[in-house]
Amino acid sequence: MGLIGYPFVMTDMVGWNAYHNTFHDAELFIRWTQLSAFFPLIQLSIAPWNFNDTIEGNNVIDVVKHFVDLHTNLSETFIAFANISTQTGEPIIRPLWWIDPLNKTSITCEDEFLIGDKYLVAPVLNKGACVRNIYFPTGTLQALSTAEKGNTFTGPMMTNNYSVPLNETAYFVNVIYLSG
Repeated sequence: MGLIGYPFVMTDMVGWNAYHNTFHDAELFIRWTQLSAFFPLIQLSIAPWNFNDTIEGNNVIDVVKHFVDLHTNLSETFIAFANISTQTGEPIIRPLWWIDPLNKTSITCEDEFLIGDKYLVAPVLNKGACVRNIYFPTGTLQALSTAEKGNTFTGPMMTNNYSVPLNETAYFVNVIYLSG
């Protein structure tokens, strides 16, 4: 949607509309919240305490709160790129080819995205998955998720079986934002 002029996008409401309290998948609720944390807008359709669960050793409420807090911490980034978007038309949420337009893998990558040119996000989209392959476009990015925090990756390159436990999402900052 950002590519056609709608910069203020979000995933659907986390938990869909959940009419009649019919949404019961705690893992999907967590992963959906994680994904939504990296969009300018986030909306929960149902409350995380509807899942009085611990899944893979993680309390659903604690994990959801962590990612809602992360979304709050990213708000200045969203505002900065929103201001740029209103001036240039550039989307806030961007495909990888935005920074690596001639690279075939960047052009065809459908399960990672950028927040402006600052963050690369590689969410887990497959049920039960705790690892994923991640493609890094041209540039150097530093891991921000706990499993690899501080490690740098210089692309273009693919890394296989990157650890992404249920309480994390793989995301990286472009190192040009770390200096100064």
